Amino acid sequence: MRRLLAMLMAAILAMTLCTAVSEEETEEVLYYLTSFDCEDLDGNPVDISIFDGAQLVLIDCWEAWCHWCLEEMPDLNELYELNKDNGLMIVGLSGLSPAERFDPKATAEDLKITYPLVNGTAELLPFVPEGFPTTLVYQRQEDGSLLLLGYIPGYLPREQWNQLLQEFLPGAVTETDGDH
Repeated sequence: MRRLLAMLMAAILAMTLCTAVSEEETEEVLYYLTSFDCEDLDGNPVDISIFDGAQLVLIDCWEAWCHWCLEEMPDLNELYELNKDNGLMIVGLSGLSPAERFDPKATAEDLKITYPLVNGTAELLPFVPEGFPTTLVYQRQEDGSLLLLGYIPGYLPREQWNQLLQEFLPGAVTETDGDH
């Protein structure tokens, strides 16, 4: 039963982690994270060095008005806290939507988010997200580059985040003592 559940979760994760290559393309296109120049929510500059030492990078495109973003962020935050020393880096990217009536800094403070949060534009990404949340998944390669494995359009339940980390980040911790 446990093996069947694991296979089912892997299949769901595989369907969820979409590739960044369009169906019309006949040759595979690879996207690497080569620059990341923006500002944090306090206006301080952020660059590609934020990912130094990371083995798995999640760039979570979110907005303060997005219900599903706010549902997902506490799980991402806990996984970040559990795995930041294991090579996980999560960066929350807002500012891609024209809606400005919600304050991302206040929202993040209310949610007690500890992973880095930045404001940015679509130029930071290899494509413009069609909705929120959208999470880009990059993995460190042997040559040190960060390769885009794919993206996750929409909300992902905690169990599937756990599965993703276990698959792509060796030694990932997905639960704290007392969780089940």
